[in-house]
Amino acid sequence: MAAQKPVQLASEFNNQPCSISIVNSITGNSKFLSEQDNAGLFRQIERLNMQRIAHDLHLWTLAEYYKLQRIPRGLRSHLRPTMFMEDANFKNRWEAILNKCSFDIMLLIMDRLQQETPVIMLKVEEAERKIRATVSAEQFQAAQSKLDESLRHFRLKLESRKRGKFLRDETDYTESRVYRWTPRERQQGWNQRNPEQGLTYRGGTRTEHRIEQEQANASVSSSPRSFLYGSQDSLGSIRSNGEGEAGNIVKKKQPYRRRKMRW
Repeated sequence: MAAQKPVQLASEFNNQPCSISIVNSITGNSKFLSEQDNAGLFRQIERLNMQRIAHDLHLWTLAEYYKLQRIPRGLRSHLRPTMFMEDANFKNRWEAILNKCSFDIMLLIMDRLQQETPVIMLKVEEAERKIRATVSAEQFQAAQSKLDESLRHFRLKLESRKRGKFLRDETDYTESRVYRWTPRERQQGWNQRNPEQGLTYRGGTRTEHRIEQEQANASVSSSPRSFLYGSQDSLGSIRSNGEGEAGNIVKKKQPYRRRKMRW
């Protein structure tokens, strides 16, 4: 019976001449490892531009809220008085303190957003410079056109969501439903269904489907604040891709749940 060949252990390759011999015997080109990933750079540019758009819209929205002396639901304090509820002066002072806190937070966010925008733009310019150095002008323009279209859709959807929240919060103020511990809210409740207006959310009665229909078939406004009041660019182009009957987005209505702010 022939003797078995002993298994070569990894430790046997630790000597330098053997290691060099193995590595040098391998042929091929590894330059692909150091090639610039232009597709990855374009994805980075897209993410940065989405962040810039989100920051711009959030900044303009908060500025409009502040001018109107309104507070978005997501920045309202949930602290409520547990005593002296019959004292109107006490409750008014309590609410004024909460409002002051929320308005200060809004100013803090706006100040930080203004500082972040130039940083994002520098990152975008650096990524674009790297891409332009390795591709032709025609290739860059073709990729840029696709990127612009993607960003346009992103902006329209984000404007629609922010406009819906703005109208919802406007209803909170016109119907005195800013804080749920007010007498009106204790009497009417926050989660009742109105048979004429559909699903009722906490602090508002306007449904998402109704808001979307009111905002369809219009044009995007170039004014920083006007997108909150006007309607958006024909969302039909976005919704016509088989999303529900007749191009409408069909969404299952869900009750309002508190969640982290998205912008």
